[in-house]
Amino acid sequence: MTSETIIFTQDCCPKCVEAKKKLTAAGIKYREINVDTVDGRAEFAMNISKTNTTPAFLFRGVEYSKVEDILEATGKR
Repeated sequence: MTSETIIFTQDCCPKCVEAKKKLTAAGIKYREINVDTVDGRAEFAMNISKTNTTPAFLFRGVEYSKVEDILEATGKR
């Protein structure tokens, strides 16, 4: 299982911008998937079942809806 942090974002999402800033400030590398694209929307639907908003996060196979939860899960909080 990968320990990669994935963040699902949208173009016009101020919370997404803020979440990416917090991840970067904490030194957490992440892969961004923009759900405004067809491929991004498909991956979002396959990986995030409960959260239907952005930003949404996937870390070690677990879904998170708050950047603070990712910081805690990665030990960066």
